Amino acid sequence: RTQSLVTTDGKTVGVGGMVTYRVNDVVALLGKTFDADQTIKDLCGGTISEIVRTAAWADLQTQEFERELRMIMRKRLRPFGVRIIRATLTDCTPIRVYKLVNSTSADVG
Repeated sequence: RTQSLVTTDGKTVGVGGMVTYRVNDVVALLGKTFDADQTIKDLCGGTISEIVRTAAWADLQTQEFERELRMIMRKRLRPFGVRIIRATLTDCTPIRVYKLVNSTSADVG
């Protein structure tokens, strides 16, 4: 799912990813999670968010970035018996974020 994040150089970006994985130890995965699929999605999405927010826009365009992303995901999912095979950004584009201000009945006079 695409997230709106800010890079270290102040760029607001829309970022989403795709992960290919293999379950090597189903007992570990099912024994340590309530919802295995959701746990994998949460850990991968959180990793994408964390690593994008600690990178500059130019860094997101490199193969090194995807390698680092994959390695961090592997480390985080290893205890659950999951091996990350591939991790890539499917969406990675600069965006503009607008904040709408709603007036309340107290503001109307």
